[in-house]
Amino acid sequence: MVDRTYTSRRTALKLIGIGGGMLLGSGTATADHGGSHPGPTFFARLSDNPSIPGHDKVRSRGRGRVDLEGDSDGTELHFELHVANLEGGAFAAHIHGEGRADGPIWVTLYEGEPINDEKLTGTIRDDDVDKSVGTVRNLIWNELVEGNGVVNVHTKFESGGEIAGIVRPRPVGGWIAV
Repeated sequence: MVDRTYTSRRTALKLIGIGGGMLLGSGTATADHGGSHPGPTFFARLSDNPSIPGHDKVRSRGRGRVDLEGDSDGTELHFELHVANLEGGAFAAHIHGEGRADGPIWVTLYEGEPINDEKLTGTIRDDDVDKSVGTVRNLIWNELVEGNGVVNVHTKFESGGEIAGIVRPRPVGGWIAV
């Protein structure tokens, strides 16, 4: 179940950012993604945080970060995934849905040989997004903006997810960059 308090706060922040941007004549991106401006940017701080729905505390010292940057037409989402100090090497990393670390897998960021203390980069295109979400544009504007995405890193130490983090819009210049 999605935390509606969080969604309501996010909606209010978007409206404040849009209204403030119009009042100040700012080039800040708006929620409808109209006009000429950079694509949306998001981030997730990954940790052993049990407050994320579907993620249990596993006493990991690991940490991570995901940076997501969309292109201006919303057809690609570029990512950087940083992981370090994991108890077990990461063999998979996903963006899960429904605001839960154990929600449906929307996008696979990594699957392969266990890694640790590494930075991975890649590009998410429509073919990489689960059919339930549809397209990168839908992923960005219908899910990530609303706080429904959670990055979860699966390791040999904790196959259900050693570290996880909620994907949030990145503040830019005092405004939310969506």
